Amino acid sequence: TGTELSCRLALFGEWSSKATDVLVENLETVHGSAPMALHSVTGPELACANFAASHTVATARKARQGLSIVAMQLESTARIRIAAAGEMVIVDSNDSALLQVAAQWRLDFETEALRRPPAEPNALEESRYFVRGLADSRSLFFWRSSAGEPVCMVATPRKVGQAGVSMSLVFTPK
Repeated sequence: TGTELSCRLALFGEWSSKATDVLVENLETVHGSAPMALHSVTGPELACANFAASHTVATARKARQGLSIVAMQLESTARIRIAAAGEMVIVDSNDSALLQVAAQWRLDFETEALRRPPAEPNALEESRYFVRGLADSRSLFFWRSSAGEPVCMVATPRKVGQAGVSMSLVFTPK
């Protein structure tokens, strides 16, 4: 058909090299003649390494590590004393100045942490739209210094369990 299918794959648990060989073989045959563009694989380091090796052999396309992620789970909480002067604020979707900072910092985050090339011409506008959505859902936070200047930001885009959240866009400019 000439159609290319796009795929992102998440591996859970440990995968032996034999298991990843079978997975790669099935990915190549499940879609018949349509080529598959596998953009990313996420999972435990050994499982991803095994998959990358199998995929490279099967497709002759070299894999490279682009981002290493560590997920942690708190098993208990403790009260912490905040030593830095200032305050945490929820970004209001009507605060255009703070939204502008958030949009630029998001682009800076992508360049620095994700090693993406400098932004495309319309990237700032897309970033503004993205951070406004976080602000609308009250999921974007800044730490402001005692002088009122933004110091760092974090987003909490989704809940995890009954009382937890995932954190993303954790960024402090250089």
